Amino acid sequence: MTYKENPAKFVFDAHQRIKEKKYWLEQLSGEVVRSFFPYDGKGSDTNPRFRSISFEISGDIFEKLMQLSNKSDIRLQIILLAVLVGLLYKYTTNNDIIVGSPIQKQETKGEFINTVLILRNQVHGNLSFKNILLNLSQTMADANEHVNYPISTLFYQLNIPYQENEFPLFDVALLLKNIHHKKDIQHLNLNMLFSFIRKEDSIAGEVEYHSTVYRRSTIDQIVSHYKKFLTEVVTNINNTMDAVDILGEREKKQLLFDFNPVETRYPEEKVIQQLFAEQAEQTPDNTVLVDLKPKSRRDQTRG
Repeated sequence: MTYKENPAKFVFDAHQRIKEKKYWLEQLSGEVVRSFFPYDGKGSDTNPRFRSISFEISGDIFEKLMQLSNKSDIRLQIILLAVLVGLLYKYTTNNDIIVGSPIQKQETKGEFINTVLILRNQVHGNLSFKNILLNLSQTMADANEHVNYPISTLFYQLNIPYQENEFPLFDVALLLKNIHHKKDIQHLNLNMLFSFIRKEDSIAGEVEYHSTVYRRSTIDQIVSHYKKFLTEVVTNINNTMDAVDILGEREKKQLLFDFNPVETRYPEEKVIQQLFAEQAEQTPDNTVLVDLKPKSRRDQTRG
């Protein structure tokens, strides 16, 4: 039976799902900070629309991913999501990171009460990637177990304002096409979506983004950082978040030499947050590479 066939039954069922309601009210309790990569502000795109950048994960990193996931698509999805969570932490320094993912492909056709998993993660600098994987795996299992609860009802109960053009909990989602349908998350009107598909000897990746809030150069940088983060953590899953270095050689040179012409040796023990903070103090009038403390979308698009 679908929602269209009997909407009253679905509303009634929502009231009966006490267990699901209790779980989500606890999971989303306290202050909820919307997770997103810092916006560029209103873009200059004369034809605003969704654009995309494609990339590939292959060779040694692909082999390590297959080993770490034990060739399981579900485990592969969790690894790719954990990298996204870690990267959002690197960009924002927020300890509370929420990302989204669709439910797995269903054999039964019809309209489901909820097709999106809300995945809330607590991250800090001393947490290892291995711990993030374990925590995210449990979070996903719990979210799947309590998925049959209407999100719109949940927002009302939590007094979270909901706007059709802006999902209030997160602005970034990830899916693996081998086990997900893209249509199950498209209705959220997000500004960024990571899509992957596992092939025989590689993983094809794509980032779709809205050109009104992101420039292509920004997305290029995010993709580069994502791949660098992935390379570091699959090589050593015990790496802590503070120890993961997402900067490429060119960015290190720009940060350490172009912004500061005094020759100095790159401090290998420091990571992106420390380097940007120190550089901001030394040259407060200069522009750094990324804004590590995102403002609200309303503030960033004003004017």
